[in-house]
Amino acid sequence: MMVGRLAICAIFKNEARYLLEWIAWHRVIGFDHIVLYDNGSDDGGADIVRQSAFADHVTIVDWPERPGQLSAYRHFVQTHARTWEWVAFIDIDEFLVPLRDTGIRRMIERLSAFSVILVQGRVFGPSGWVERPEGLVLEAYTMRMPDDAHANRRVKSIVKTVDLLGVRENPHEFRVKGPACNTRGELAPNIAIQPTECHVDLVVNHYQTRSHADWAEKVARGSATSSIVDDPAYPLELIDHFVAQATEHDTSVQPLLPIVRAALGLHAEAEVPAVADTEEEADGEWFAESDDVWLHTTGMAMVCRDVSRKGGMAGGPWYAALRGEAAGLLDPTYLLDEDGRIFDFPSAREACSACDVELAALREA
Repeated sequence: MMVGRLAICAIFKNEARYLLEWIAWHRVIGFDHIVLYDNGSDDGGADIVRQSAFADHVTIVDWPERPGQLSAYRHFVQTHARTWEWVAFIDIDEFLVPLRDTGIRRMIERLSAFSVILVQGRVFGPSGWVERPEGLVLEAYTMRMPDDAHANRRVKSIVKTVDLLGVRENPHEFRVKGPACNTRGELAPNIAIQPTECHVDLVVNHYQTRSHADWAEKVARGSATSSIVDDPAYPLELIDHFVAQATEHDTSVQPLLPIVRAALGLHAEAEVPAVADTEEEADGEWFAESDDVWLHTTGMAMVCRDVSRKGGMAGGPWYAALRGEAAGLLDPTYLLDEDGRIFDFPSAREACSACDVELAALREA
């Protein structure tokens, strides 16, 4: 069964520096639209989004209520939900991360018989950052709690809107007509904290602290909910717990970061070389945007190296993706093997050649 339009509902306050990265990531993995509730921000975040390339894919609702998360969710259910087939309810410091596919749609298709998919979290700590680092959250924070940590059994919900009846008394649980499942496709209790661990196919990377400086701001800002599940009174010293518990190195987001950076306009323009004269260069109209990213001059394809595997920067496999007119700049289609996993190549040349074959087939179609 093909899955229709996918949306996210979230509430934010003073998250201007983080909104575009968060939006770009979720557009890249396959969400069509995002409904954002502005909970009294005074840092210009809403205007940044409205003036960005993502403006047509985001609806911003002014929502000054405090606390406002549950009431915002209820407003979404009553006003916006039926526009979409599925909706994910997550926070701005949470990123849905596909582990099996390059996007989210295939997993939802596999689990479309259920009313709600419960996605467990992976809580990240400050990863050594005291002050706020430059660059992306997804690049800077790589240390998280082990999967068997109790905090990582908390879920966020992706809900089939035709079965959505309402919100319970915390932002993790929704009243639905049918059964709930975990990401393994097993029946699961529709409760905020699951009795068993399940980090399969899809997880929520929860960058709960970011840097020490960010944590201090978060404590001062307070929580958007007063539920018993999410204590709104964050103690400043709690960050020491995250430092001690976040011992697992995690770079699962790395393969998609070149696409996210390109969507954000963070890659510098490069001149097209007159002749491809090195072993790593590919024939045709390709140019190196960086050591790890090659782009096709038509804008319809790209290849990138997975720097998280097989030796890091110098030796990771290469992935190939169609983009632009071929697949959508913000919804790339990676070349997949017969099991639906990203197909990797030993060199940029071979990855580019595979894209050339796909592009030729599109031109002939």
